Amino acid sequence: FETYKQTFEEALKKVEHLTEGSEFGMHIDAVCKECPWKNVCVPLAEKTHDASLIYGLSRPVHRALNEIGIKSYEDVAQASESDLLEINGIGETTVKKWKEQANVLITQKDKIIKLELPDVENHICLDIETSEDGLTYLIGLWKDNKFIHFYG
Repeated sequence: FETYKQTFEEALKKVEHLTEGSEFGMHIDAVCKECPWKNVCVPLAEKTHDASLIYGLSRPVHRALNEIGIKSYEDVAQASESDLLEINGIGETTVKKWKEQANVLITQKDKIIKLELPDVENHICLDIETSEDGLTYLIGLWKDNKFIHFYG
């Protein structure tokens, strides 16, 4: 038994996490597109409002959030900024983005950010539109208040 005691104790911790309702190790990110389990994990994450649905949240940060009791994107939205800043390597800009993304997920309403363009003549804006699954469906330019498409 001594040979397998540590392995047993690690497995027991994982089982305890599962019985508490925590999907130990579940994390949604860009690699999920290629995973054969995506049709199981993604709906489960959506059902539980898992924090990993916040874009760009890394696996280690997701685990750190879980360890301080932040499991859903609602938890992220309600968490104090100071608690989130306690996570190693996380700054104020990241916390602000997480909270904005969490609120978009909660309200299901996109947040439109208006960019101020330089006041110059003949500026050109590149527009690339992609779907959540990474499909690029439109590439074009805005020039002189007209859209010119190249792809789409």
